[in-house]
Amino acid sequence: MMNFAELAQKLPENATSWGGFGEPLIINTNNLTGDTVTPESNVLETYAKLLEAAIVFQTELNEQRTLAGLPPVAIVSKTIGQEGGNPTFTYTFKVTIASGTALNNLLIPDTSPAL
Repeated sequence: MMNFAELAQKLPENATSWGGFGEPLIINTNNLTGDTVTPESNVLETYAKLLEAAIVFQTELNEQRTLAGLPPVAIVSKTIGQEGGNPTFTYTFKVTIASGTALNNLLIPDTSPAL
């Protein structure tokens, strides 16, 4: 289904790195945002960039799933509105839980073959 390796392909170069099994996955927020990020930086840009990449990834995944006759995945969405003359972006991260499965296998329609 959706994994970090494929998500990284939708992010700027070197935004993620992984040293191998047993090593942490590192998200380089400087490369992700294009800014110099410090502990005092606002986290919202980082989250928005990750969610935007997830939307692109999900769209492409759903195109493949449609061609394969599989149901679409609907985990992340974005709506654009307006408030006080300024655009607003609302990201929604929604997970449907298969309550009869283990915590490491929560997503529905994960009963279908992954692409």
